[in-house]
This record gives sequence, C-alpha cells and structure tokens, in this order.
Amino acid sequence: MALNIWTGFHWCSPVNANNNAMAEESLQKVARRGAVILVSSVDTSSNPNAQDESFVDACNQVMNARDAVGGGRSLDQSIARVYFATACSPSLSDVSSVSQADSWLKTNGYYNSLNYFVANGGRSCVIFNELNQGGSGQSCSSPGAEPQYGADPRVIGYLGYALVNAYYNQGNRQLYVLVPGPTGLMPDDGTAWYNGFLNYFAHYDLWTPNNVVQTFGQVYGNQVDPLLQNRTMLHHGGTGVFDRIALHCYAHSPSQDPGGLGNATVSGNPALQYIQWFIQGVDASEWIYLTECGGSVEYDDYSEGVAVAQFQYNVSSLNAQSLSAGGFGGLVQAAYGYILDISNAGASRGGIDRVSCHATDGYNYERGVLDF
Repeated sequence: MALNIWTGFHWCSPVNANNNAMAEESLQKVARRGAVILVSSVDTSSNPNAQDESFVDACNQVMNARDAVGGGRSLDQSIARVYFATACSPSLSDVSSVSQADSWLKTNGYYNSLNYFVANGGRSCVIFNELNQGGSGQSCSSPGAEPQYGADPRVIGYLGYALVNAYYNQGNRQLYVLVPGPTGLMPDDGTAWYNGFLNYFAHYDLWTPNNVVQTFGQVYGNQVDPLLQNRTMLHHGGTGVFDRIALHCYAHSPSQDPGGLGNATVSGNPALQYIQWFIQGVDASEWIYLTECGGSVEYDDYSEGVAVAQFQYNVSSLNAQSLSAGGFGGLVQAAYGYILDISNAGASRGGIDRVSCHATDGYNYERGVLDF
C-alpha cells in the first residue's frame, strides 16, 4: 500500500565520505527514496566555485541507494538543511537585508552546493535547526546549543527570501524553503519562547500578545527590509516568506505506552500532537515536513525501527482524514526518521535515536506488516 507522504531518514551527521557510505547502505536496506542532508559552508575566497564536497558526495550516495531499489537517480524527495557551525552567527549585523543575505549565502558557498542539489531534482531546503535549543545556559554560545539559537526573526526571513528568489528561473520556482520548528517533546505552552511549542511560534511567527499574526513591518516598522514589510513569517494563506515548516516530532521509548512513537492516537503520542498543535494553533495553510522523528532509549534499537514505521503509517492515515474530523487534511508531505547510522551532533536526546543494523531490521519488518 502506498502512503500519501514521502518517507525517508535524516542522513548521518557529520557528513563525510566514511559516514556517507554507511548511511547509503542503511538507506538502501530500507528502500526509501529521500533523506535530510546537511549542507555546510565552505571558503570561497580562493575558489568562487567551491562547494561542500561532503554534501555533494552524500547527494550521490542518496541517489545511489534510491537507484539500487528502482527509484531512479533523483533528489526530489530529499531536503537540504543549511548548517553553519559558527556560534551566534549570522547576526543581524551580518545579514541586515535581503541583499546582504544573498551575499552571505554566496560568500559561504551555499549556492554552489545547492546548485548541485537542485540540478539533481532537489526542491526543498530548511534554514538552520531548532532555534530554541540554547543548551544549559540558553545561549547561542552554550555547550549543546544550536549555533543559531535565538536568531533574530529578520535574519531568518532575509535568508528565506534570498533563497527563494535565487532559485526562481523565469517564473519556474526551483527551491521551496522551510522555516525551522522547535525541539521535540515540549509542552504546548511554556513559560518563555524557548520552552513551549506555541511560545516558539509566537516569537518566530511574530504574534501579538493576543496571538494575532503580524507582518514584519508591523513588528519592526522601518527597521526591516522593505521587501519583507508586508510579509508574515509563515505561509498564512500566501502572505509568508516561508510556505513550509520543518517539524521535529519525537516521542518516548516505544516501550512506554501511552507516549510511544508508534501510538496511533494523537492524544497518546507527543510526536503526533506536534502536528495537530501546529495545524490547530499556528497555521492550517502550510505544508508540513517532519524532518526528524524518533523515540528510543538506546542506540540502534530494533523497536525504534518498528516504531518509526508505525509512526509514518499513522501519519499517512491521519493525513487522509479531514481537518474537521481531527485529521491532518493532507498538509503533511513527508516524515523522516532520525538518524541514519553515525551521529555525534550533540542532539537534545543525546544522539540515542540512531538507526543502523538493528533499527533497520525492525523498520523493514514492520513495513512488511503494514504493507508499504
């Protein structure tokens, strides 16, 4: 049975030739057709055409895996994730307008790498990651923090606008850009913008205290590039810089039920709740990509693979139900399990959601049971 969403896995991290080869084996084993792949900055000072060779190699390995299972050589079901390792950068002083965002992307070689991605069918890109992951000190310089923790919403907006604009080809849009969602396993409402699901979007989607969505111009006046003056951050029916969202949907260990990733009821599964909270409380007009999903208590767990397959199946089933019936109304486009083989990325769950030999065995077993 075909699902109504793309299914795949987040690629290894860090991306390098050795890790790429192992991730390729795992992706081929589970016969999926897409991955979320990190693309990093490169020095273009001596070579203006320099690109992230590890990213290019990963793209080729994804296409190799896909081709080996009869899917052809394409990246049309993959997502490139822009990664920049420098803490607290880019700041608003680095990127204070759309034109400066364009220059920043060019200087750091992102266009060179993304050109290869797009030339091979890639059409989706997410900027940065979990902007509320501030580590123990809630700071972009804290250990365990995402480098872009707390980035100014204008910086995110400028980069999104620049990327969309760069890949318009005579009216033919070649790249769709996703805004990053928050970390997983948060409550729907917290005490600050960084520790609650809706609080995060109130901050980055520019809400008033009464939860009314505003444009960049309404929030920042003349302190924002005129190109964004009448734009919202998220889609909201067509006013947004971004028209897609990247959500990280995690649950507890598969042995914990309710609360496990494979639980089919929204109320009993934190990973499914994230999707419902976004649709019901943030934006019911935006396409949703689950760029990470998982739930385990140990490395490479067989039951983790089973649960990821169940989760993808359940998302597809809920996606077929209307919004009025409590379903996802076709808004979810993809669900990627986290993470193929190697991961030393210091993720908030300590890197435990690692999908390798045992997890892929569990995934394939359950995929056979569910017939997808």
